[in-house]
Amino acid sequence: MSEAEALLGLLDDPDPAVRRTLVRRLLDDAGLRERVWSASAGRTAPALLTETIVQADALELVEAWGAAEDLEEAWPLLARLQVPRTDHRVACRSALDALASRAPHGDAGAVARWLSEDCGFAGDREAYDDPRNSQLAEVLERRAGLPIAVTGIWLLTCRRLGLAARALALPAHVFAGWNGGAWDCFSGKAISSEDLNTWARAHGAPSAEPFLAGAEDRELLQRMARNLTAAYARRGDLVRAAVAALLARA
Repeated sequence: MSEAEALLGLLDDPDPAVRRTLVRRLLDDAGLRERVWSASAGRTAPALLTETIVQADALELVEAWGAAEDLEEAWPLLARLQVPRTDHRVACRSALDALASRAPHGDAGAVARWLSEDCGFAGDREAYDDPRNSQLAEVLERRAGLPIAVTGIWLLTCRRLGLAARALALPAHVFAGWNGGAWDCFSGKAISSEDLNTWARAHGAPSAEPFLAGAEDRELLQRMARNLTAAYARRGDLVRAAVAALLARA
């Protein structure tokens, strides 16, 4: 048995002192860390090893996140918080292309209704705080997510069709908006101007007016990262919460 394989087994040791010592050693020794990570290939890596790789790769992730030019390029990177060194960009791009190829071409409102009613995209009410609800590949596969995530699917689909669309990032909720209408992708319902104003006032804003121009991609990405910071923190996953917090400020 190699040293890497031996250490891999010790990462599941019931003694927390042993696990802490191993984590410190792996963080200090990049070569050893890579050998242990390689030894885990083809099997389920110990949770502590995955967490250690997330921590060790944090700077690289933050740099890639900051360099990404738009929502579609950066959003798939969030998956690396859960499973490090994954790259879902090609798969996500293909899935979004497939959606757009079948979507109605009339206007953004027709796309919103189609995604909700025909494709089944909706909010995850049962496990709202699940980190998967913020990750593009997971939302595309499960067709469920946070309001900002299912609205993001709509936004990226509309962009492929050349349709005017914007994400209305109100306090505590993100709605789909276009000239002449709005839609709640989470609940699958049309939203009136008065509904938007009522929501805004209920969440501390005087009206929805400041949000109607739509959020920039970087604002949406930072909000996604903040959502994940809170979700991981509530689970006691402080390493991932700390890295997500760095992304929220990048």
